[in-house]
Amino acid sequence: MKKKIVLILLLIVSLCVQGAVSRHRYGKIQKRIVIKPGKPRIIKGKLADTVWRFMHSKHSILQSSSLQPEKYNALKIFDRNFSTCWAEGSKGFGKGDWVIFQSVARLWIYNGMWRSKALFYANNRVKKMKISFYGVFARDYSTHNPITMKFDTTRTVFTNVYLLSETVVELPDGMYPIEIYAEHTPIPFEISPDNKKLPYEKWANDGYRFCRLEILDVYRGTKYNDTCISEIVGGGFDILLPGRDKFVY
Repeated sequence: MKKKIVLILLLIVSLCVQGAVSRHRYGKIQKRIVIKPGKPRIIKGKLADTVWRFMHSKHSILQSSSLQPEKYNALKIFDRNFSTCWAEGSKGFGKGDWVIFQSVARLWIYNGMWRSKALFYANNRVKKMKISFYGVFARDYSTHNPITMKFDTTRTVFTNVYLLSETVVELPDGMYPIEIYAEHTPIPFEISPDNKKLPYEKWANDGYRFCRLEILDVYRGTKYNDTCISEIVGGGFDILLPGRDKFVY
């Protein structure tokens, strides 16, 4: 009986130590990449059309391509499952392929295929990535001078698509989360109404921000030429560890 109790206690201690080591490993060796704010500028053409199309769609993420739409589509990035991933479906390693999603200021990227260590190195991982943040702001015409606008005009009109910042980063190669932190972006006051002295809250009642990740270069896989991203976690959470269904703060 005593031996059983001792064995149980040893097992509990071992599990606690393993959890602490796992937390330490993922908490200490991840890389933090800070994205500096740029000067907002209006964009037009295909990229702007993509942002507009995505904003008016019901999808949570949009992709340029996927290896097998049912199995490796970009929705797998947000399913909190390390056995799945987004894999681009272009020829070669996927240079120029991208995903776009509604952004937050802070997110964690789990680069590569995390189903196993063997599959992580068998497939391509993103080495160089272009990270772009876009903004689409709204203004409420009810704040205009009633002399120029009717009293019953309360419709909200969206302005142009703005590129808020764009940065090329090199990601480290390893099975650990990479934090992307976007510093506060200045408000593009040039989209305010005629009276530019109005405070932001008086003319902009809403805004949508988007993040676009584009593959530029990869760490080559030992077996496959498909570039994968397993997970993206955003918001106020820190990291998500494999084998757990909860975020670690």
